[in-house]
Amino acid sequence: MEWTDLRLINLSSNTVCMGIISILIISSLVLDRSNYSINKTFTLVLLTILLHQASEFINWFYKGNTSAITLLYVSNWVQFLLGFLEVGAFAAYLYIHLSHEKASLRLFPIIVLFFVLTDIGILVSSIWTDSVFTIDAAGFYHRGSLYLLTQIFALAVSLMSIVIVLIHSKRLGDKTIVFLVCYAIIPIACLVVQIFAYGIALLDIGNTLCCVLLFMSVQNQQAINLQKLNMELIEDKIQLFQSQISPHFITNVLLAIRDLCEKDTLTALKVIDDFTAYLRYNLDSLYKNEAVPISEELSHTEKYLRLEKIRFDGAVNWQFDIQSDEFCLPALTIQPLVENAVRHGILKNQNGGMITIKIKKEKDHYLITIHDSGPGFDIKAYLHGHGHGHGHVGIENVRHRIEMRMGGSLDLFTSSDKGTIASIIIPFKK
Repeated sequence: MEWTDLRLINLSSNTVCMGIISILIISSLVLDRSNYSINKTFTLVLLTILLHQASEFINWFYKGNTSAITLLYVSNWVQFLLGFLEVGAFAAYLYIHLSHEKASLRLFPIIVLFFVLTDIGILVSSIWTDSVFTIDAAGFYHRGSLYLLTQIFALAVSLMSIVIVLIHSKRLGDKTIVFLVCYAIIPIACLVVQIFAYGIALLDIGNTLCCVLLFMSVQNQQAINLQKLNMELIEDKIQLFQSQISPHFITNVLLAIRDLCEKDTLTALKVIDDFTAYLRYNLDSLYKNEAVPISEELSHTEKYLRLEKIRFDGAVNWQFDIQSDEFCLPALTIQPLVENAVRHGILKNQNGGMITIKIKKEKDHYLITIHDSGPGFDIKAYLHGHGHGHGHVGIENVRHRIEMRMGGSLDLFTSSDKGTIASIIIPFKK
C-alpha cells in the first residue's frame, strides 16, 4: 500500500477518532456534577489522548513535505511525549479508582513515575542523539535505536495495570473490571502490531474504543454513586424526622396548651397555630428533595423557639442578626441545631439564657452561627451519644446533609465561659 493511501486512511480515521474523543470530553464535563477526583482524572486521560491524536494528524498531514521538516519533528516529539503522559494518566486514574487500597499500591505510582520519567528522559536526549526517531530530508519519519525500549516501558506500565485490576477484582464491580482490562489490553495489542507493522495508526483507533468503554464505566459508576447517595439522604431524612417528632416534646407542648386554654385562650390559639405549623413543616421536609430558602428555615425555627418559651416559662430567649438571606439550604438544618442549643445549652443555666442566630455573607460562602449562652459541654461525648440521648443523631444528620448536598461544613465550638457555637458554611453556587 502506497504511503499516500496510508496517509488518507490515517487522516480519515484520525479525524473520526478526534471527533469521538472531543464528544466524550464535552460529555464528561457536562455530565460531571461531582467533585470526585476520579472523574477529573478521566477527563485528563481523554485530553492527553485528544492532543496525542492531534499531533499524529499533523504528522500524517505534512508527511513527505520538505518545507515542514521542523514542524514534523516538533509534532512527532510532542506525540511521543503525550503518549508517555497518556500511560501515566491512566495509571493515575486506576490508582484513584482503587483509593481504598492505597496501602497495598504504594509502590505502583513510584514504578509508573520511574518508567514515564525514563521514557521522557530518553525522548529529551533524542533531540541531540536521534535515539527515538528522526525526520529525514524528504520529510519522512524513521524510528531510532531506543524506540523499542521506550515502547517496552509503556507496555510494562499497561501490563502492571492489568495485574492490579485482576488482583483487586473484588473491590471493583464486574463491569468496571471488564472496562479497565479492555482499556489496558486493546492499546497493548495495537501497539505491538504497530511496532512490527508500521502503517495504519491502529493505536488511535484502539485508544478511542477504550475511551468509549471507559466513559461507559465512569457513567455507570456515577449512576451507582448517585443511587447510593439518594438512599443515604432518604435514611438521613427518616432518622432526622424520628428525632424531631419526640413524644416527650409533643406531650409537653400539649400540656402547656391545655394550661393556656384555662388562662389565656388567645395565646393558646397562637400556640396551636405554631405547633401545627411546626409539625406540618417537619412532615413536609420528609418529602422535600430540593433545598429551601433560609427564610423558611428561620420561620420554622422561630416557631419552635416560641413553643419552648411557653414550655419553660420564659427561660428561652433569642435574637436574630440576619445580614443576608439570599440562599437555600436543606430543610431542617437550623432548627435541630437551635434545639441542641436549648436542651444542652441555655436550659443548663438556672435562669435560662440567650440564643443568637447570625447569618452573614463572606467572600465565597455564607456563614451561619448559632451561639448559646449555656455552660458548654463535652462535644466528643455528645457526638458519641454518651449521656445525651439522641441529640447527636440530629447533629450528625445535619452535618452529613450539608456536606453531601451543599458541599458545606458544620463545626461545633464550646467553652465553659462562652457557651457553644454551631458554625455552618454554605459555599456559593458555582
